Amino acid sequence: MKSLLCIGLFLLMALPLYAETYSWEDDSGTLNFTEDYSKVPKKHQKKVKRFGDIEENTKTPASSLPEKVGVLLDKTAEKSPANVADEKGLYAGKSFETWRKELDILEAGLKSIEQKMDELRKQMYETKGITNVQFRSLKKEYDDSRAVYEEKYKDYLSVIEAARKAGITVDMKK
Repeated sequence: MKSLLCIGLFLLMALPLYAETYSWEDDSGTLNFTEDYSKVPKKHQKKVKRFGDIEENTKTPASSLPEKVGVLLDKTAEKSPANVADEKGLYAGKSFETWRKELDILEAGLKSIEQKMDELRKQMYETKGITNVQFRSLKKEYDDSRAVYEEKYKDYLSVIEAARKAGITVDMKK
């Protein structure tokens, strides 16, 4: 019984070893590290490097989702030895253009939801004479849209990760 307890305690102590770590270089050239992506300054989030990736679903906390989304697929990835396509020019069974189209569709959907959320936010906070009932209704619609956005953003991140695993260089952009 004691040995089982010791093994369990040892495994619990090992869990923090699998945490993600983010690093970036600030304006003064100092290398910074954190385990919480939301603590990375917004102006440095484009250049952040991630270490210790555990699984696909734990990439970015929903509270720190970017306002605008987009990716850059590096066309030179096809020539890089680390990113080799098969003999037919396919990455995990898809061409570079297919990956790009799939990401474009997901980005368009996210941008559409962002626009809707912006409109709702304006109606809630910039419209004079709005009643409490109208405000609550708009707030609920905004919250529902945010939930849909977060779910679609997770799907978007999954496709980006799949593209990276297939050998395509994908850089996030705002």
